[in-house]
Amino acid sequence: MYPYFSNTTTYPDVVLQLQLDASQDYISPYVCDYMSLSARTRATYLMACHLQFITDKINNGESTDLITSTTIDKITVTATPPTFKNQFQYWLGLTPYGKELLALLQMKSAGGMYYGGSPERSAFRKLDGKFRW
Repeated sequence: MYPYFSNTTTYPDVVLQLQLDASQDYISPYVCDYMSLSARTRATYLMACHLQFITDKINNGESTDLITSTTIDKITVTATPPTFKNQFQYWLGLTPYGKELLALLQMKSAGGMYYGGSPERSAFRKLDGKFRW
């Protein structure tokens, strides 16, 4: 599914399996009402790719920050300030796989989630039309 990881010498199955196992620490393996099995599987794979991509950058001595420019003499580094709402979104924004995962998670959780209770609890009024206070 992801050609970047198709080289079996660089990415043997055991390496990718480790990242896949680690990805389940971030993406629950259990199917919930708001995310289908196929979407959850894709999210898990994207998280594994994100983790491996960041690992590759670190192992190659590359920066994982959003660096826009560097200077060698008199050392100057300019980084793009985070444009994300929180640190998790910033972290996912560091790789193309993380960005795709963030889009998937935001799309699947739009509008929030509702658990249990009677149907009128999800509205402002009860079924008989009276406000609940």
